[in-house]
Amino acid sequence: MRIHERTGNRGDLPVEVPTITRHYASISEALDPEQAVVLGEREVEPLPGGGESDSGERVFVLPAGLPPGRIWLFACADATN
Repeated sequence: MRIHERTGNRGDLPVEVPTITRHYASISEALDPEQAVVLGEREVEPLPGGGESDSGERVFVLPAGLPPGRIWLFACADATN
């Protein structure tokens, strides 16, 4: 599966170090990182404030252990904090 996402800085202050956006698959409509499956992650370059963003595209394979039915996909910006 190919995912294209955009991570942005809505604040007025710059983010001066790279951050991580982590991608999850879940059987729940609300993200619970404890029960969701991590599909992967990408590094986001430092962003100045004022709505600047960084986009990226990744290819993920859904793990075989997911139950059949509806699967929800999530992206969590600044996932290590």
